[in-house]
Amino acid sequence: MPLQWENYHSNPLFLKMTNTTNTVVLNGLYPTHFVPTLKGGPLLSPYKFVQLHFHWGERNEIGSEHQVEGEAYPLEAHVVLYKADYSTYEIARSMEDGVIILVYMFQTHHNSQINEFTKHLPKLKDPYSQIPLDTVSLESFLPSIVADYVLYFGYMAASCNHGILWIVSRTTMAVTEAELEDFRKISATAGVPIGHNFRE
Repeated sequence: MPLQWENYHSNPLFLKMTNTTNTVVLNGLYPTHFVPTLKGGPLLSPYKFVQLHFHWGERNEIGSEHQVEGEAYPLEAHVVLYKADYSTYEIARSMEDGVIILVYMFQTHHNSQINEFTKHLPKLKDPYSQIPLDTVSLESFLPSIVADYVLYFGYMAASCNHGILWIVSRTTMAVTEAELEDFRKISATAGVPIGHNFRE
């Protein structure tokens, strides 16, 4: 069943990237009626974009939380959305139908699909560092998942104690070796890299 995006091309009022000491998070503020929203497919209600974050490992053979035929990928992105029926993400994540996660896995390539913001990773080495970004749309660097996906109910570590819907893109994206090295230099504490932040 095809998924449908609304406002996927919308530019936020501001966009920022943060080193949380656990991951790198991308989020922003959108005009009220222009928040990127996903509906259709298996979804009975629309879901609004909250944030995008990443999982990686110390080497290319590990990093993704999902595997394909036993093979892990060096980088995985999670796009977090919450059900529009709830007034806030904080309320939604306590509800069984409140949150869904879109999953993108990355393979190494000489070109990158996410350079729009990975070029700023060297500025995020220090714990809790934060930088503003150009206000680009999600569409400009993240292809919309429409039909080529698999889905299942699973769990999101440390955020909720009930199952949530995961929608996993079957199409991998491209990341360069240099970008992976920049992710691996992100620090959890002064001078100590996060190392890996995926569930094993």
